[in-house]
Amino acid sequence: MSQPSMTSQSKLLALATRFLSLGSAQRRVFLNKLREQGLDASSLPVPPGVAGERSPASFSQQRLWFLEQLEPGNSTYHLPGALRLKGELNVAAVGTAFERVAERHASLRTVFTTAEDGTPEQVIQPGQPLPFERLHAADEAEMQALADAFARRPFDLAQGPLWRLALIERAADDHVLLVCLHHIIADGWSIQVLLLDFVEAYRAAIQNDTDSLPPLPLSYADVALWQRACLDAGEGDRQLAYWQQQLGDEPPVLELPADRPRPARQSFRGARLPFSFDAALSGRMRELARQRGVTLFTVLLAAYQVLLQRMSGQTDLRIGVPIAGRQRAETEGLIGFFVNTQILRGDVQADASFNQIIDNVRLASQGAQAHQDLPFEQLVDALAPERSLSHNPLFQVLYNHQQRQDEALQLMPGLNATLMPLDNGSAQFDLALHTWENAAGELAGNWNYATDLFDHGSIERLHGRFEQLFAELLERPDAAIGDFELLDVEDRAQLAVVNDTARDWDSEPFVHRHFERLAQVHPEREAVRFGDAVLSYRELDQRANQLAH
Repeated sequence: MSQPSMTSQSKLLALATRFLSLGSAQRRVFLNKLREQGLDASSLPVPPGVAGERSPASFSQQRLWFLEQLEPGNSTYHLPGALRLKGELNVAAVGTAFERVAERHASLRTVFTTAEDGTPEQVIQPGQPLPFERLHAADEAEMQALADAFARRPFDLAQGPLWRLALIERAADDHVLLVCLHHIIADGWSIQVLLLDFVEAYRAAIQNDTDSLPPLPLSYADVALWQRACLDAGEGDRQLAYWQQQLGDEPPVLELPADRPRPARQSFRGARLPFSFDAALSGRMRELARQRGVTLFTVLLAAYQVLLQRMSGQTDLRIGVPIAGRQRAETEGLIGFFVNTQILRGDVQADASFNQIIDNVRLASQGAQAHQDLPFEQLVDALAPERSLSHNPLFQVLYNHQQRQDEALQLMPGLNATLMPLDNGSAQFDLALHTWENAAGELAGNWNYATDLFDHGSIERLHGRFEQLFAELLERPDAAIGDFELLDVEDRAQLAVVNDTARDWDSEPFVHRHFERLAQVHPEREAVRFGDAVLSYRELDQRANQLAH
């Protein structure tokens, strides 16, 4: 977008500051005049420090705050992480490093109080004691038990801190670093920021360097205040109109074949099944993505849509997709709850090809990215779907893809660092597919599933079907998706048993003879009911004989 000569950084900052000082109606006029000059709100910088120490919570934070009031101590919105450290670890430097990280990131010093109107406010505290625990585990089982308890322990949103650390010693040269943050102050991207800043600060602590982590240009609270102002100025109405047109009024509930009926109230208990794609399969995925001019994310999401369509038989699919919400470069290094959830709707017909599904996903993703600022909470309120305690509104399955920077973890002097899977035992949705890739080209992920609905073995089979289906889709991307095989070995064995219906009927009595025998053995037992009328076997046998004679 071209910008007039007046748009020097200082003048843009002055415009942004003035925009924040205006009332709601004046902001709308201001934004319209800005558009007339070929600019919009994204062209203006977020003024640093405008939020101060106390400011309104963001819309996303507000939702989690209300959920915490309804069900205090729920670990569903905890973000745990674990780092295995092999080698000579300087424990004092670990503490020093995290103190510097907490000093740098205001979100790690944030708590939440209630304003006079009953809404939550975020309050940045000048400092808090470092929430750092030292633990010891005799074996892997004890280490895992400590990690599970660590991830599930509740936070106090009013008192804080809303993050914690623990260092488990397995041996003098073997430690596990545990971190856990409440989602209200962080997101998945933030975990990477936290660990990468820790690595840099640890290196600096070892070398007695006090200037390794410079101050950040913004705080999350500054960005949250700016988001509220922009949405209030009319941007929210514009984006809401798009999503209302895309999603319609009555979202269907996706019903996948499950091991148990959906309970009247979901418990949010869950588990995870980790997996990795082999190099050959992931290479074919990337090759098809290159041929179609799309990202690996698009190919993976398209294959997920095909799997869901084949498993459910439904064609109108809505999949929740987290989006980073960090369009501005200055937000990339911040810890905060930036992530937003979008709903990508797909019309997935059995006679469509995989290439057609990929193209549809690409178009849907492009439209979503152009309207990514509307908070998911406002979309739910506007669409007002019929609420049920048994499932999530608007969508029941999710897909998330991330780029991981594992290689940066190897910069810790004298240590080999590896990320470890850590599960807090929860599931926000019926089924969520998480995938990630790193600089080495490795592609892996996990299935997060609701244990109310699915057994572990069923998810193992589901992943086997997914890999089998994916390989066939990549082999014949122009074939109709309904033509591909989805049965596994166990499915075929069950079908063989069910279809083994051969009988020697010459040796079997007629059906009515079986009934007569039952009437003799259990004459008074209920045989048939229609409305309020009930007949015993004896009565039904008598009436049948009357008709026959």
